[in-house]
Amino acid sequence: MKSQDKNYQQPLKSLGEAVRLHKQKKYDQAQEIYEQILRINPENFDALRLLGTIFAQQNQLDQSLVLLQHAYEINPSHSGLLNNYGNVLKDLKRYGEALSIYNKAIALNPVNSDAWLNKGITLFEMKLFPEALDSYQQAVTLNPSYAEAIYNCSIMQLYNLSFSEGWTGYQLRWKVKTFDSKPLITPKPTWKGDHSPGRLLIWAEQGIGDQILYGSMFNELNSLPQENIIFLNSKLIPIFRRSFPKFIFLEGDEVYREDLYDEQIAIGSLGQFFRKELGDFKNTAYPYLIDDPIKTQRIKSSRPFTNRKTCGISWRSANQKLGKDKSVSLEDLLPILSTDDMQFVNLQYGDTAEEIASLQEKYQQSLYSVPEIDIFNDIDGVMSIISACDLIITTSNSTAHLAGALGKETLLLTPYSVGKFWYWHDIDGVSLWYPSVRVFQQKTQGDWETPIHEMKSYLEKKNG
Repeated sequence: MKSQDKNYQQPLKSLGEAVRLHKQKKYDQAQEIYEQILRINPENFDALRLLGTIFAQQNQLDQSLVLLQHAYEINPSHSGLLNNYGNVLKDLKRYGEALSIYNKAIALNPVNSDAWLNKGITLFEMKLFPEALDSYQQAVTLNPSYAEAIYNCSIMQLYNLSFSEGWTGYQLRWKVKTFDSKPLITPKPTWKGDHSPGRLLIWAEQGIGDQILYGSMFNELNSLPQENIIFLNSKLIPIFRRSFPKFIFLEGDEVYREDLYDEQIAIGSLGQFFRKELGDFKNTAYPYLIDDPIKTQRIKSSRPFTNRKTCGISWRSANQKLGKDKSVSLEDLLPILSTDDMQFVNLQYGDTAEEIASLQEKYQQSLYSVPEIDIFNDIDGVMSIISACDLIITTSNSTAHLAGALGKETLLLTPYSVGKFWYWHDIDGVSLWYPSVRVFQQKTQGDWETPIHEMKSYLEKKNG
C-alpha cells in the first residue's frame, strides 16, 4: 500500500517542478515533465491544461486545442482553463465557440475581468463594435487599473475615429503584454504639448511603417518654438533629414545622451496633440517625405521604366504575429498581374526569387527588379523606386506607408479584422492618414479573392 501511495504522489511532485520551470519560461523542460505525467495518467487535468498553455504560448494552436479540449471535458468549470481555451479558439478564428467559452467563464464568475476583456477582443475581431466596447468597459469597471482593457478600448476608439478619447488610453500601451516596443527610460520629463522653448526629443517606437505614419505630424512642430531632436530607425534617417532639414536627427546610442534634450515624447504620442479630430488631418501637406531626385531619375532611365505604365508591387508582411493574415501570394495577384498595359516592378523585401521565377515559368508573367537597390536595407532606395512608378499595389507593410507619405497613387489590400491595424480606417475607400491610398478590404477573414477582383475592376474602370 505504501508503494502505491509513493507512486501516486510522484506525478504531483513532478507537476510542481514543471510549474516552476513553466513560470521561468523553460518551456522544453516543463513540457517534458507534463508529457511524462500524462503518460502515467492521460486524464491528469492540470498537466493537460498547463501543457496546452505551453503550446499556445509557442503558437502551436492545434496541439494546444486538443489538450485544452480534453481538459475542458474533464472540468468545464475551471476559470483559468476557460480563459486559455477561449483564447486558443479566438486565435484560431473560431469566434462563435470562443464567445461561448467566455460567456460560460463570466456566468461562473461575473467579476472575471480577463474573461470580459477577451470577450471584447473577440467581438472586436468580429466587428461587433458596440458589444466589444461594452465588454471592455465592463472589464475596466471591474478593474479600473486594467491597462490591457483600457488600451484595447482605446484602439477601438481610434479605429472608430474617436481620437480625443482614444489617444488617452493609447498612452498605456507599454503596460500591455502584447505591445513589444520598448520605451525610452529617462528621467527627463514628458512633453505636454506646450509652446515653451527648449530642446524636445521625439523618440522612435514600434516599426518603420508606424514611424513614417506618425512623421506626418512633423510639419506641425515647425510652428512651435522648441528645437526638435528626432530619433528614428536608422534606415529612415536619410529620408527624414532630407525632408525635414530644420530638425536634428539622432542615430545609434546618441539617443541615450540626456544632455542633448530637455523634454521627450514617444513619436506615437504626438497624436494626442495634433490629431484630436477629423479636421486635424487636413494639416498634413503631401508629400511630407521627399525622395532622392538623382537616384529616382537614374531608376526612371532604366528598364522597365522607359516602356509601359509601371506599377510597383509588394505582397507580404514580415510581422511575426500578424504577417500571415496581412500577406498574399503572387499567384493570388494574377488577376492584377495579367493587366496588358502595365509593367510590374518588385518592391517586396525578403527572399522572393523563387516565387518570382515560378510566376514567370507557370504564367509567363514578369516581375522586374531594380538590382542596385537592396529592398530590405535601403529604404531610401525603395522610396526612389516608388517615386519612379506610376502606381503602387501593396499589402499592409512599410511600402504602403512610404507610398502614402510620398503622395503616390496606391491601391492597398487590407485584412478583414485580424492583421488590420487601427490606422487603416478609410472614408469612402480612401485612407484618412494617406489620401493617395485607396483601401480594398477583405469582406471575410482570409478571403483575398474579392478585394483583388474589386481592385482589378477599379483599375479597368479608371483606365477606360
